[in-house]
Amino acid sequence: KTALAIRLLNSNTKKSLFNVEQRDAEGHTLFSLILRTKNVNLLTIILSQLPNVNSVTMISGVLLQPLHQAIILDFADAIPLLQMSGAQLSNR
Repeated sequence: KTALAIRLLNSNTKKSLFNVEQRDAEGHTLFSLILRTKNVNLLTIILSQLPNVNSVTMISGVLLQPLHQAIILDFADAIPLLQMSGAQLSNR
């Protein structure tokens, strides 16, 4: 599944087939779902699509930005990538 996701997201370097800002029925963005995989390749690809790296997602009743979601998920490799992409350090 991950290989397919990488292929589909990489299918066009300027714009993927997916709206990376779209939310699922539970309010999660594709970006938020990719963070859960802890896959650096997927994260790098989605960051190349220039998503809003500060958009919040409700997780366990708390609105979290991707940077803070990565911290909670213990996805340390994501933190410098998110910071370089403009992630805010405060959860506001």
